[in-house]
Amino acid sequence: MQHLRTILARQGIFFVLTVLGLIAINAAWLVPTLTNTRVSASVFALTVAERIQSEINDSLENALNDTVEVAQEVSDEPQRTTTAFRNLLRHHAIFTSVALFSRSGKELIGVDRSGSVGPEKFVDQSRNASFYLALQGTPAFSPPFISSNGEPYATLTIPVPKTGLLFDQVIIVELNVQNLLSIIRSPNIGQGHAYVLDRDGIQILHPDLAKIIQRQNFSSRPIVTKVLVDGVIADGLAPDDEYINEDGKDTFTVGMPIPVVKWGVFVEQPRAQALAGERQTVAIAVGTSLLAIIIFLVIARSTIKLQQLTEEQTRLLLENDQSAKMLVRRDMELSGANTRLLEIDKTKSEFVSVAAHQLRTPLTALRWSYHALLDGDMGPLTEDQRKIMRDGLHATLQMITLINDLLNVARIEEGRFGFTFTLQPLEPIIAASIPRFEKIARDKAVTLVFQPTPATLPLLLLDAEKISIVIDNLLDNALKYTTPGGTVTLRVTNGKTKVGIEVKDTGIGIPKDQLHRIFNKFFRASNAMLLQTSGNGIGLYVAKNIVETHGGDMFVESVEGKGSIFSFMLPVKERS
Repeated sequence: MQHLRTILARQGIFFVLTVLGLIAINAAWLVPTLTNTRVSASVFALTVAERIQSEINDSLENALNDTVEVAQEVSDEPQRTTTAFRNLLRHHAIFTSVALFSRSGKELIGVDRSGSVGPEKFVDQSRNASFYLALQGTPAFSPPFISSNGEPYATLTIPVPKTGLLFDQVIIVELNVQNLLSIIRSPNIGQGHAYVLDRDGIQILHPDLAKIIQRQNFSSRPIVTKVLVDGVIADGLAPDDEYINEDGKDTFTVGMPIPVVKWGVFVEQPRAQALAGERQTVAIAVGTSLLAIIIFLVIARSTIKLQQLTEEQTRLLLENDQSAKMLVRRDMELSGANTRLLEIDKTKSEFVSVAAHQLRTPLTALRWSYHALLDGDMGPLTEDQRKIMRDGLHATLQMITLINDLLNVARIEEGRFGFTFTLQPLEPIIAASIPRFEKIARDKAVTLVFQPTPATLPLLLLDAEKISIVIDNLLDNALKYTTPGGTVTLRVTNGKTKVGIEVKDTGIGIPKDQLHRIFNKFFRASNAMLLQTSGNGIGLYVAKNIVETHGGDMFVESVEGKGSIFSFMLPVKERS
């Protein structure tokens, strides 16, 4: 017994020393790791904020510089004022109207996107501080305000150069601040978002339009004071950078001033999301320490139990038996969970298929109703009524297309995307696809070129309907993302063992870092979402599946801003 007490005393001392050593070791790596986690979160958020700040600042700075040039043109050639104003509106989508005012505040010449502007257009705004600053020779942006249509606007006031100390005329440009929304909506920051405050701390840009209309004032937040008043970058690492937002959530936020207008852009994320690495790191440290302590206790217990070898052996055998039973039980639980997951996935696909079928029937009826009204079956329509009917028909057709795409995805995942292969020529399929897109190309002022197929094109074993889906998808994407004046070319190549179809465009291209995901289900490139808000990212996924089911391969080459080449190769099947 005395020997056992001695062993216990020695192990107690060793246990205390072990715990103290673990604390020292964890402190040595845990503190810098937690710091690096916060710094990494800050760097990520600042990168997003800097990109947004740069785009907004550049947009407004270009607007300011171009308006200054127009002011000089008005001063040099007054007779070209109206032309200069129209050119300015044409080059800046953010501008809604531009007008020339006398020193007394009377409008002399005004132009907006629909024609001439009445004398009252700038009566209220021409008497603000920006107007008087411009009369002293200083260009200035006004504080944003909410218009009658519920959208945020601001004015840019520019003096018209002249000889002497006083300025007799100013140019006032009205800007729709909401046109900058696409910039703050684009970042992928999980549950977080970006927002912009004006120089008074009032929220003027937010992904949720309802929050813009509320015009909430956040000037009481220390981070807002730091950015808007002190004009410095807030990296989110200072304790007073954090706050509880209007939804009651703890946030990790960074801020950055927008110099040209003295606004501020802020990137806000839930603290739990931004600093998730902190909890994981602490959990690892605690888990490691507990594991070490457990190992120590096991060793200590084993040392003590060595005095009773027979009992220890019996206990170990019993524990091994229990562990084996636990492993068998766990294996059975995992197998059951996997079976349930497979059933859930099958149920999901079946639900999508059933829901899509149920939705397609009323939408099809709605489509024919629109057609009947547009064809005059229910009597003549006014032009306004016809426009509403055409818009409704277009939206309905888009929904039907989306539902058909979802059905195709469901059929692919369930293995029910049936194919009927026959040995046939490829030319008629291409010839049927080209006319469907010629009108779209003309309407977009895009040149659609079809290079003649090789004369010796062999027969292919294929499903004509499915290959037509692939060609239509590639042509539709090429035309959709090619700007007016561009070219889309369809070309067929003939090899010894494969026939290729290539669709080349001079469109917006695909960012290099996103090219590897272009065939993923529901994926759309970031620049494509900015140019075309509609789209579901399903077409290329379905097209690639069709090509691979034919034993072929699909390829993509692209340079952002210069265009893309989508192509696929089908194997030649000789008649047996």
